[in-house]
Amino acid sequence: MSRKTWIIGNVFIGVGSIISFLYILFGLFWSHPQLMPWYLGLVILIFVTFNYFAIKQHKLIVWGAALLIMFASALTAYLFHGIFVLNVLRF
Repeated sequence: MSRKTWIIGNVFIGVGSIISFLYILFGLFWSHPQLMPWYLGLVILIFVTFNYFAIKQHKLIVWGAALLIMFASALTAYLFHGIFVLNVLRF
């Protein structure tokens, strides 16, 4: 897998985890909060599985970079949600 595909995959995992939590699954977790650990476990499983096959050199620094990319994209998606959907920040 190329480096570009690896970065895009981690961005999609981060953004997808936030979007699915906010829009698709929020009602489910609101009514059944005991499912939250299952959701987090599923996101971690997807992250580990994707990166296990995508990373050629299994080094801690590469896994850390993947985690940083995922968290940064998730935070960006959450920030955009706050700006555009909730209108929390006004520019």
